Amino acid sequence: MNENNETDKNRSIKYLDRGMTENEVRTLITAPMPDRERAYYRALYETFYRANELLLCDIEDYNKKSGELTAIHTKNKYNPKTKQYIKSPPKHMVLSKTTQALFKSIIGNRKKGPIFVNRQGKRLTKTHFQIYINDLATRLGIQQVTHTTQTGKKYHLVSLKALREAGVR
Repeated sequence: MNENNETDKNRSIKYLDRGMTENEVRTLITAPMPDRERAYYRALYETFYRANELLLCDIEDYNKKSGELTAIHTKNKYNPKTKQYIKSPPKHMVLSKTTQALFKSIIGNRKKGPIFVNRQGKRLTKTHFQIYINDLATRLGIQQVTHTTQTGKKYHLVSLKALREAGVR
């Protein structure tokens, strides 16, 4: 019986509700940060794209006139019968006026290439934004560690996935 309780405890830890509250999102989005990071977090929250789907968007995928962003590189679905991945269709979302202004600011005069780039013009990674959101949430006092695994890995309440899930709600 004790073994079943331990299994249930591990199962409940695995499926934590990682979404952020509305106040946490507001605190995070209004905190002082560079336009590039603010644009990424706002777009992640507004569009419900996965973190990597948003990072793989290029300037050519963004319509400046309509404010529509198209994620072409979406997560493919696995068909267990054929044991193959089925290509998912592109996702289309219209950004808010504020986020459109941030995109205009970070894109500038560039005509093509990735939207989110570093100083050398290279595409930024998900790790960059995850580290930044963790540091920012810690400084703002809204970051919480939900639990630590045996290997020492910490699960944080404020993360890219939590921001996306908060937008879905």
